[in-house]
This record gives sequence, structure tokens and C-alpha cells, in this order.
Amino acid sequence: MGRLLKNFKLTCFFCKYEIQKSNRSNNSVIFKKKPRSICRYCTKKKHKPLEPQYEGHDTQCKICNKLVMFQNCIACSICDHFYHGKCLNISKTDIHQIEKIPKFFICPPCNSDTFPGIVEKHEKVRASQKSKLKQCFTCHNYVSKEKYCNKFLIYGSEKRSICKSCSLLNKDIPVRDKNCIEFLDCPICENQVKYESIFCNLCQHWVHPYCNGISRQDLKMLSLNCEAWHCQRCTLDIYPNNVIDLVPNYTSTGKSCRNDFITYNDCSLCGRNVSGSETLSCSTCNHWVHKKCIGQFNNRIDYQNFLKYYSTRDWDCPSCTAEILPFINLDDEEFHMLLLDMYSEPTYLNKENFQQIYKKLKDVDFFNYNENNCTDKKYMNDIDPDQNFQNYDSCNYIVDTNFIVSNSSKELNMITFNIRSIKKNFENFTYLLSKLKCKIHVICLTESWLGPLDNIKDFELSDYHPPLYQNRTGHMHGGGVITYVHKDINSQKLVKSMSFVDEFNHCLATEVKINNKITTFLNIYRSPNNNNETFIDKFESVLEKTKSRNCYILGDSNFNLINLEKHDETRHYYNLLTSAAYKPLITKPTRITDSSRTLIDHIWTNNLRNTSLHQSHIIITDISDHLPCLTTVTSPDIFIKGYKNISKRKINEENREKFVKRVSDIRESLAFHVNNSQQTSLEKQYDDYFFHLTKVYDDCFPVITRKVHSKTLMKPWITPEVQKLIEKKNSLFCRKKKKNSPVITTKYKEAKLEMEGAIVKEKEKYYRTVMQTTDNSLRQKWDAIRLIINRKKVSGNECPIPNNIIGNHYASVANRLADELPDLVQDDIPSSSSSQANDFIPTQHFEFNAITEREVYEKILNLNSSKGPGIDNLDVKSLRSIAHIIAPHLTQLFNKSLSEGIFPQCFKVAKCIPVFKGSMLDPSLPVNYRPISILNALNKVFESILHRQLTEHLE
Repeated sequence: MGRLLKNFKLTCFFCKYEIQKSNRSNNSVIFKKKPRSICRYCTKKKHKPLEPQYEGHDTQCKICNKLVMFQNCIACSICDHFYHGKCLNISKTDIHQIEKIPKFFICPPCNSDTFPGIVEKHEKVRASQKSKLKQCFTCHNYVSKEKYCNKFLIYGSEKRSICKSCSLLNKDIPVRDKNCIEFLDCPICENQVKYESIFCNLCQHWVHPYCNGISRQDLKMLSLNCEAWHCQRCTLDIYPNNVIDLVPNYTSTGKSCRNDFITYNDCSLCGRNVSGSETLSCSTCNHWVHKKCIGQFNNRIDYQNFLKYYSTRDWDCPSCTAEILPFINLDDEEFHMLLLDMYSEPTYLNKENFQQIYKKLKDVDFFNYNENNCTDKKYMNDIDPDQNFQNYDSCNYIVDTNFIVSNSSKELNMITFNIRSIKKNFENFTYLLSKLKCKIHVICLTESWLGPLDNIKDFELSDYHPPLYQNRTGHMHGGGVITYVHKDINSQKLVKSMSFVDEFNHCLATEVKINNKITTFLNIYRSPNNNNETFIDKFESVLEKTKSRNCYILGDSNFNLINLEKHDETRHYYNLLTSAAYKPLITKPTRITDSSRTLIDHIWTNNLRNTSLHQSHIIITDISDHLPCLTTVTSPDIFIKGYKNISKRKINEENREKFVKRVSDIRESLAFHVNNSQQTSLEKQYDDYFFHLTKVYDDCFPVITRKVHSKTLMKPWITPEVQKLIEKKNSLFCRKKKKNSPVITTKYKEAKLEMEGAIVKEKEKYYRTVMQTTDNSLRQKWDAIRLIINRKKVSGNECPIPNNIIGNHYASVANRLADELPDLVQDDIPSSSSSQANDFIPTQHFEFNAITEREVYEKILNLNSSKGPGIDNLDVKSLRSIAHIIAPHLTQLFNKSLSEGIFPQCFKVAKCIPVFKGSMLDPSLPVNYRPISILNALNKVFESILHRQLTEHLE
């Protein structure tokens, strides 16, 4: 007995290694209700939990001859051996799917014994070559990098490589998602399966449906209902005598079934080739259709849901739908035209089909219709607009504005908000705008409460045009409206004929041009005063002028649409807008107090096209007792770029050295233009010289054009910590509105005070840092001061007037001044002045001295480098670098001008930049701009030399 105990060796239950002192562990695992010992190494690592079905399995991998120590391993159902997933080229997710669904796996050695013909078909690649090659997921062949394609298939959320030959065939292969390992060759025709197919759970092959006599409709039913389907060959092995009764003969029906599965790669609408996996085929014409040809989708998720919905259903493309439903592409006017004129040539319908439909419709009495005088009630229900009207507009509440993402050029964003004193809530409103991830193109604020002494420039927004505003007339406090238009929209215009203002009401009409189409925005406010009786009459006259316009009405009318049936004036206001073909976009309460819920902030539109989609949001915030209302309009008629093209020369030291070298190389060519004896015209010599010099300058300093996207309103002092406090305060405010609890109210007030204190602290810290970093520059100091007081620097490039109009204005100033002066005659001239002029005899004759080369060279070096270039675009620093080369040439040209008395024409042209005079002037009038002329740098050299000689003579 002692000898037996001495020879007994304790082994690890996992790795089968002998447990000794060096690897002994006190841990164990429970297997069949008995503890089993494991070694120290197996205790530290996660092993595969052995279940009762794996008892007696060998845990040593037979491919790499190493122990199975990790969790991603799999056991063969035939030889009872464990294998590493890496050795079998199987991922961890595939192992879980195999064990979960088929619960049956065959290792490669057993697979070669069971299916010798299939495994021997693929070439064996040496282990040294496998590292250099890649295996195709479709054909399982190892391909070199030369024949490898960059395309791949998504299988089990992982990228699988495919070869170049398969990528040409796999343009439209739907990604298969079977939870087991399968073979991609059909067992019947022995060809690769690359299109719609069905999986055999017995031989684990993908099978062509037409090889088994299965139609497209039967394939969909089998994929949904039958989970244990087996192919015809497996059925023949199991039931050799009953195969004809069980499965149709594929030799006789294969051709018709194959035609059922034919698909065409050309789109049925545009005729172009369709590529990619996220496409859809028409069940009628069997053509694949592009995503853009199917229709418009808000985002990628909607399109993927659309594909998922129709992956198991029949879908007809728009072309086939138009043939089945001929009236689907007709609007109301075209539909009535077809009903009235049976002999006219229809646009979307051939004449024979139209006459057949017209015969059915002309016998129907549309005015005296009842259920008894029509044999088919279904047709009348189809053409009833009330039963078939669909409204895709949405309106919902939102607290977290991060969900509002809109960066498409086909979208227009607008917001209306009753701010109740812009002087008090302007900062909080700008915080709200900076938190939005989308650009707001039109902002309409009501109840601004501005007085005659308030300056509207204190409330300008960056990247927005100067605001248009109205203040209440009379001496009553309150009222006032303001409209902001983003600079992505090129221009804004005040429409005075559609605007009105009095002591109770406001209507500010703004006209903008979007994609060469005019859109009008009405910013309205109506006071709830009982003496206000003129709003409806004035507003009705404005609506008459908007019939032929694309118009949006935003603002606070103080008409509660929830109380529509109980208030006569509200019902009159509602009927007035709906009769003018307007629809409301805000359908939920916008002013929520402890005792009331009212819908008085409105956004209306007369854009009723089915191609326009309106999504509205009511933002929950505590800036005022009203809630901001935001609407996003998506339409193919809208195109807003959202960026500007800025051209700038690439000027650096490397290009400047290149410029000096190029000019030194053409020194003789430049001297030839100056000393050309065949060229008698001095103007021509100037032009040739500067043309050659400018051409070299353009080659060395190329013009680079880049896109600059306009950013949303930024607040640098809103740090992530402050943002969290704002979100916390808004969340508590939302809970306070839902549940009027004293505890929540107290928490909300504490969070609001904490947020306000943090904003003041961070803002002060930011401005102090800005002022400290600009101590050495007076210009930067003024820029920082403008930032603090919200005064943006007006640039001449922001002039909205076209260049030809403002140029003609400047050119006509001298003539208009001359016309205003009175005409002088001989009698108007005093006699004393004429006698003195006759007695004047010059005492000294003046002549210009010859200009020296050193004088020109010093004047070029003394040019101010901070000045911009003139019309020739030659910057001062580059001219300084070549001063020693061009000084002799310029000296000769300047002396010829003095001797011939000719001032060159190229020096008479200047670059004129209009600068707005500011204050309360109209920016659309040229008279309100001051012209700033920028001369050429070399012209300044010539003029300064002449100025010095004249000054010395006069002194």
C-alpha cells in the first residue's frame, strides 16, 4: 500500500502537469461535485471552464503541441481534443457562436478524414510563406500582396480580407451573418456561392437556391422559419427513395428558379453601375438602386433601418412604383389637368393607360358621393386627401443640446426666443448658442426692452451680420424685436413694406437670398394688453403680400393655441394663418409656470412641399419664463456653403531665397527691357519690365486658396467644469418644472448660484490672461479691449456693395463736386489779382536733378514693411531682398521719366479699399464708406525722391 502511494502522482486538472512543490496551489475546481486540483500557473490564468461533456478530453493542442491555457479554445466533437483558436484561425467571437448554436465542431485532421475531396482542393502553403501571404475569406486561397485587394467583407463585426478576383465578383454580395463555420462552395454544382443562398446544417455548405428548385419567395420563408434545413444531396443520402416527393427536381426547375435570382448591376433610375454592399434590389425589375436614387434620409441610421426593414420584404424601386401607381409623380395641378382634358398628352402617363383610368373616374359623381353609388369603396379611400395625409414634421422637448447636430449644407436652422430684456439675458443667451453644435442661421428675439439711449452694437454676435431691430414707439416700457442673420447667408435686407411698429405690436420683415431664392422671415411680437386691437388688421395685410413668397413667421404673438376653441381672437388668428396656407411647427407649450401651460411662441411656414422636412425642438432652459424654439428645415432647394474661400500667398524664407535667385538669374533680361533701343515707348518699357518681374514673383510665391469654415459662437471661459455645472442646473430646472417640489427647488437655486459664480470667476481669469499677454503690442491691446466690450473690428472686405457700383461712385465724386461749384466769368476775378500775376517774374528756374543709384537703393530699404502691397502684389520685404539687383534698372527708368516728362501709367493705378464710417449709417449706401488707396511700393520710391527735390527747392 505504501508503494502504491509513493508511485501516485497528483496532476493538474487543466494542464495535466504534475503538481510539485514549485507549482503547488491550494485552489481547486469543482467538477462533477468533486474538487479537482489545479497548479499555480493555472490559478493565475483564465482557463476554459470544463463542462461534463468535456470529461476525458485532451487539453494539449495537436497543432502547436502546447497546452491549452487560455479561454479562446475549442474542442473537436469527434477526436475529443482541444485546439487554440489562433491555430485554427478562428476568432473568439466565432468560437462562442459555434458553441452556442450548432454545438458541433470538426477539427482539420478529422475534417480531412471526413471530407477528403473538399480539403484537398485548396493548396497547402508552407508555414514560412503564410506570413507573407493573406488568405481570402471567400475562396480560402493564399494570395500574394500583388494580387491582394484593399477591399474586405464584414463578418461578425470583424474585417475579413478578400483577393482581387473575388473583389470584382463580390461588388454586390450581401454580408452573411451565420453563427457557424461554413463552406462557400455549393455541393451540387460545385461552384462558389456569391449571391443569395441558403445554409445546409448537415454538410455545412452554402447552397444555390436554384440548384434545389427554391424560388426567391420560398427562400425568404425558409430563412425565417426553417432553422434545420438540409440540401438535396444530404436528403438523397438520408432518403434515397423519397427524394422526388420531398424536393422538386432541380434539373427541370433550375432554369426558371435561376432567372428568379438574376439581378442587374445597373441602377433602374440613373442607369449607372451600382457598387457597394449597402444597396437594395427591386423585387419587380431585379435592378440594384443607388442610395441617392432611393430618396433622402436624415442620417445613416435611418438608411440602415430602411435596408433592415426591406431585407426580408418585397420592395419596388421608384421607377416600378411609377408604373404601378401612375399618379404618384403628379402634383395637384397636373392631376386636375389630366382629369379635365382626356385628349391632352400626359407627362408621366401614356395615352392608353390614361384613357382606361379616365373611363373609371368620369362616371363617379365627386360632389354627390355616397357608399351606394360606387361599386368599389377602396378607390375613393385612396384619393381622399384627409385619409391619406401624412405629416413628417416633429416637435419635442430637449435638455441636452448636444443631440442637435446639423452640419449639412441642405439645412436651415432658425430660433425664436422671448428673451425679456436683452441687457439682462444676453450673456446667458450667448452661452446657449455656444453650447449648440449646429449653426443657427436666423435668430429672432422678442421683448428686447431696448430704449432710445441703448447702443445696438453692444449686442452684436460674431459671424453674424449687423442686427436689424425695432424699438417700441411712444414712452411705454417693453416690447422690441431683434433679428440676426448668419454670414453664411450672403446678404440681408429690411423689407419696409411688410414691417410695422406701434406702441403695442411689432413686425420686422427680413429678406435673405438662399441658393438664388428669396426667403422672408417675419419677426413678430404682440402685446397682451387689452387695448391692443390693431394687430390682426395689420398682420392680415402683411400676409396678403407673402402669398407668392417662401415665408417663415417667428415670434411671440401671445395667442395660446392650446386654448383655440375657447378664445375667439385666437381662433381668428389661427384661421387667418391656415387660410393663407401656413402650418404651425411648434405644437407643444412654450411657457411653463407653476400654474399654467401655454403655447404662445410660434413658428409658422407656408412651405408645404413634401420635399421639405421640419424638425422642431423646444429647449428647456431658465434664461426667461419662455422657452427657446428651434426649427431645422431640410430641403433640396437649400444650399448654404458654411465656408469661405480665402486666397493667400505662400510667403516664407525658403520662397524668398528662391525669388532672389530667380531674379539674379534674369538680371540681363530685365536690363534688356530698360535698354531696348528698338522700343521707343517709355510706357511699354515700364510694362515689359514689371510684367517680367511680376511673373517671376507669382512663380516663387504661389497663391494658395483654402476653405475657412465659419465656427459657432465660442466662449473660451466655458470650461468642461463650468459646462457640467450648466448641465446640472438645466437638469434640476427640468425636474423642477415636472415636479414642483421644495427640495428640488432648493437644489436648483443652489446649483444656479454655483454656476454663476464659476462663470464669473473663469471669465475674469480669461480676460486677465488676455490683457497680460498683450502688454507689448498696442494693436493687440485694442483687440483685447474690443473683445471685452463686444466691439468687433470692421474690415473693408465686409462691404456688401459690389465693386463696380462702389467704384463708379468714387469715380464720379470729382465730377459731382465740380457741378456743385458756380461757374466763374471774367468779371468775377478781381483786377488786383490779375495785375499782380502779370507783374510776377520768376527769380529762379527749377529742374529735376538726375536720380542716383544709391538714392534708389536706400529708398527701397527704407520702405515700411507693415504696409500692404499695391495692385502689383509685390510685398516690401521681397523688394528689399532684391534691391541691389533692381536699383540700377529703376534708376534708368526714373531718369527717362524725368527727361521725357512722362509719369508711367502703371503708377497711376491704386488698390482702393472701402472702410465703413460706422455709427448708425446704412451699410448698403456707397456714400457711407471712406476709400483707402494703397499704392505700389516702387511708386512710393519714385514719389519720395521727387518730393525731396521739390521740398529742397521751395525751402
